[in-house]
Amino acid sequence: EALMKPLCTTLWEQGRAYGTIGGILRENGVKVEVTTFRSEAYVDHSRKPSVEWGDSLEVDLGRRDFTINALALDVVALATGATGVQTLFDFHHGYRDLHDRVLRTPADPVTLFRDDPLRMLRAARFAARFEMSIDPSVERAAAEVADQLTKVSVERIRGELDLLLQTRTPSPGLDFIVRTGLATYFLPELPALRLE
Repeated sequence: EALMKPLCTTLWEQGRAYGTIGGILRENGVKVEVTTFRSEAYVDHSRKPSVEWGDSLEVDLGRRDFTINALALDVVALATGATGVQTLFDFHHGYRDLHDRVLRTPADPVTLFRDDPLRMLRAARFAARFEMSIDPSVERAAAEVADQLTKVSVERIRGELDLLLQTRTPSPGLDFIVRTGLATYFLPELPALRLE
């Protein structure tokens, strides 16, 4: 909050419990969110993740779901026009993956999917929404740990499915859900539809 207040015209704090505060930059009207370094993990058979606060940008970005979400900007340097300062932090080649339109994880996908199984459905949604291919390691991992989806609440699964279905072309994401066996755990009728 101390960082955002002088830089923003408007602040919103709905995500404060998760370490996130958003705002609109005074300088250029860009919407930004600042998030405290953190990590989440699901404890055995729990549907609610445990959250731990951290102190390293590189470690924090390494726990993100995909490399394209593991990019960080120095908003203070951008807002103040500082020169000679690194403004983009990309420890996991997310910029390259964004350019190449490939969805990869910044760490071992099996571990990341076990930590938050909803990430597997996010892969489906991102592939459809951003017209990206899914790296084979991500697909193999999703197939390997598809049963972990049972740890996620029905409401969160429905939310991701709704967002996927609202994309311009949901079929690549739905196809991924079928190929990996994810559909078995929340929409068993889907494989029988024989997507084209």
